[in-house]
Amino acid sequence: MKAVVLSDTHRILDNARNVLNIFKHDADIVIHLGDLVKDAKKLEREFPCYKFYYVSGNNDWRSSVSFEQKINMDGKNILITH
Repeated sequence: MKAVVLSDTHRILDNARNVLNIFKHDADIVIHLGDLVKDAKKLEREFPCYKFYYVSGNNDWRSSVSFEQKINMDGKNILITH
């Protein structure tokens, strides 16, 4: 399993979109490490070919999304956080 890891998109999504398009056939999941959760949710809608995981960052003040999350990738437990 391969992952694309993004962080700190801050409403500037063109670079993230380019990366996700490049890896569309090679990666399975996207991990967005915060700033901003709204960006991660928007990308998730735009790229349903990926499974998304995301956490809040220091600029996600009003988000109800956790600041950390444990995910399992190929039998390995991974802690994601901003």
